Amino acid sequence: MKMFHQGGDGVWRLTAGETDCAECKENFQMKHSARWLRPMAALANNRGGYIFFGIKDQDAGGEAKHEVVGMANDEFIKADPADLAKRVKSIFDPTPRFQTAIFEVGGFKVGVIHVEPHPSRPVVATKTEGNISEGDIFFRYPGISTRIKYSDLRSLLDARDTYARADILPMVVRLLRLGPGRAMIADLDEMELTDGKRAIQIDQPNFLHQRRRVH
Repeated sequence: MKMFHQGGDGVWRLTAGETDCAECKENFQMKHSARWLRPMAALANNRGGYIFFGIKDQDAGGEAKHEVVGMANDEFIKADPADLAKRVKSIFDPTPRFQTAIFEVGGFKVGVIHVEPHPSRPVVATKTEGNISEGDIFFRYPGISTRIKYSDLRSLLDARDTYARADILPMVVRLLRLGPGRAMIADLDEMELTDGKRAIQIDQPNFLHQRRRVH
């Protein structure tokens, strides 16, 4: 609600309008999912944000922008979040993380999808649908969700590499201190310890029991 204000004309509006973390849609339709899937991926590839349903992009005259008008149908209200998640997962990898909510502004029902910035971005389209093509990487710029520019993609990949190095560095330091004769790497998918020369199988039930005790 802090993102909205009521003007002197009594009309409620989204104060900042469409930014690099907020997009407005007048209506929600599941059959035209590309219209909201595209901004979801774009927000996940930037710093996250909101997709609002029930808010005009702008009036026909282009003056009174981002007016709260409420959703014209109850599709968003009745939509199962699990179905939304399936649609998102079927188009993008990795899958954007999101939450949905419905609230009232000035007596109008507004739907919102909040998207988190994805820690493993870029989020990439895995197939073609509507105005989304396989291989597309979208990015949220002020007022628009569009294909990412090279400079922003380069910055995004550099940041991801930096975070990855920061995550793995403590483990590398620990391995160096222990030395190759005392250290092994645990593959939790294969349930195996290995040093490249020998492998020890981990007993899964006992391992999971010990992990629960640690937590």
